Amino acid sequence: MPPTERPPLVPAGFPRRALIALLLLDLVLRVGTSLSRVDEYFSEGLVRGALTEAWLEGAPVWPSEAPQPPHIRGSVVMRAIALPFFKLLGPSTFAIRVGGIVFHLITLGTVMLLVHRFFGRRAATAAGALFVLAPPALAKIAVLSYGDHFESLPFIFGTAWLALSWCADTSGRRAGLAFGAGVVAGLGVGWHAQARL
Repeated sequence: MPPTERPPLVPAGFPRRALIALLLLDLVLRVGTSLSRVDEYFSEGLVRGALTEAWLEGAPVWPSEAPQPPHIRGSVVMRAIALPFFKLLGPSTFAIRVGGIVFHLITLGTVMLLVHRFFGRRAATAAGALFVLAPPALAKIAVLSYGDHFESLPFIFGTAWLALSWCADTSGRRAGLAFGAGVVAGLGVGWHAQARL
């Protein structure tokens, strides 16, 4: 039986314009929150920033030898993500927060994809708006947590989206979707212990 035509990963009817508008609004809000909140003495951020700077200077900083702040797996990944931003923006707490902001934007897209799959275009737009216009405390945590909290969800939502796409797929890309779902699930579990739920 020949494989049927491959359905697009981004389904027809997905609110692309709404997603772009919400991504821009989210970016403005998260960058604004980060720049208006001077938190230079947050201990976890100082540890991550110091180790990112050490990597830039060529120091052999291995995870097994590094100080063990909370969520060490996410800490190591966030330091690696911060490297290009440290080079571009210089060492600062804002530079290390940029990775969290990027993850927040990716989470917005995956939330909207999942909601669209089950509830349609309007529900996806509403869910995206609720995510972007989250209570200030949640928005602040997402910006200031350096990859430990809400912005770790892209892996979880990505796993669900890829797994559902794999289950519904009737084309020849099932193995690729299954592999992708497994990789993203592994990243989710390794990134944040809460992903195991």
